[in-house]
Order: sequence, then C-alpha cells, then structure tokens
Amino acid sequence: MNISQDKAEINKYLTQYRWDKMFTQETADSIQLCRYEAGEYIFRGGERRKWFFLYVEGRSKVYRVMENGEIMLVRFYRPFQLLGDLELFLESHNISSVKAISKVCCLRLPVELVKEEMKHNIPLLNHLARGLAEKLASFNTTAAVNQHYTMDIRLAAYLSMIYLEGDEYKESREEMETENLSEMADFLGCSYRHLTRTLESFKKDGLIEKKGRKIRILDPAALKKRSRDILLYED
Repeated sequence: MNISQDKAEINKYLTQYRWDKMFTQETADSIQLCRYEAGEYIFRGGERRKWFFLYVEGRSKVYRVMENGEIMLVRFYRPFQLLGDLELFLESHNISSVKAISKVCCLRLPVELVKEEMKHNIPLLNHLARGLAEKLASFNTTAAVNQHYTMDIRLAAYLSMIYLEGDEYKESREEMETENLSEMADFLGCSYRHLTRTLESFKKDGLIEKKGRKIRILDPAALKKRSRDILLYED
C-alpha cells in the first residue's frame, strides 16, 4: 500500500464524486490517499476499525470467514463505495474483509473524526443512510436472482462482470485465473458439481476455454446475451 496526502489528487476524487463540500476543514485535512496493488487487503475482517474509506478507483472482492472456517464471497466492489459505513453505526470491528483484485485507490479518514462529524453533519448522515439503503437493495436483488434465475444465466452474469473493464468490453480476449470454485459456487447459490457442469456446458458452446485454473472468455458478446444483462453481482 502506498499512502500520500496529495491534495490535488484528493480534491480531484472528492470533486468527481461530489464529496468536496461534505466535511469540515479539519476533517478534510486528515484525508489520506491510499493505493493498493492487486492481492493487497484494504482491511481484514475482525480487525479494529480505524479508518472510514471512500472507494474511488479499481475493483475488489468482499468476503467473510465463517465460524467453521469457510470463506463466503459476499460482493464485488467498483467505485463509488463507502467502506465502513455499517461499522460506524454498529461500532463494531470490521465485519468483512476487502481484498483488491486490481489496482485500487481509496481515500481514508480516521473513524473518530467521522463519528464527530455525524453528530452535526446532516448531509453526511443522509449520504451514509442512502449508501446503506442501496447496499440492502442490492443484496435483496442478488438473493432474488439466485432464487429465480437458472444457473447458466447467473454464471454468465458473473463471468461477464469479471470480464468487464469500465463499461465496455475489452477488445482482446481475456484470460483470468479462476477463483476457488467452492467459493464461487457458494456465491452463485449452487453446488460445486452444478457449477462444474455449467462451466463444461459453456465450454462446449464455445463461450469459454478452460485449461487448469485459467478461463479464457472466447465470446463475450454471446456470454453477455446469455446473462440477460443481469449484472447484479457488483455494487
């Protein structure tokens, strides 16, 4: 992780996401710019929360380690997100872990300063409440998708989301490392066997090529069509 207080870069992101007038000067002066490489943790579940984050660039995955030691993939994040909003209200340790899967940039502020702002800053409270409501709506939508859409549609949506960069498909074919398949199956609400059968079906249909731990997307347009545009696994 690289940390800086480059005011020009910080102000650029605050203005871009309309947070430039959200904080008092004291709080704004405490903002740090943090850059993460793929594979680095933004924070880990169970740790004491010290920072509140504005997630402004890159892609990451959110997961929880359950009491039995199993890992449950919860979500994928792209900008713009608030990280630590739930813990602000619950005053708890980090509930989930957030790990970068591309280069990621966040602005972070000390939690204690944000808590002080919440006592008198109504616009901030409104933004926090809206963010929590949007996350709840997103989780409800994902639950409905897992219950009512067939596995091939859900998997196509998942792979399309992984393949996307910005809002357009890359022109070149994309090769990606597969996630832990058990983790992926849990996220998609299916059995491990059902997932592997569906991947084989996609391979036979010419949508993907799978060699060992690598998946190559051969026909992103057809994959997107198969997904029926339900790209709902990402906030």
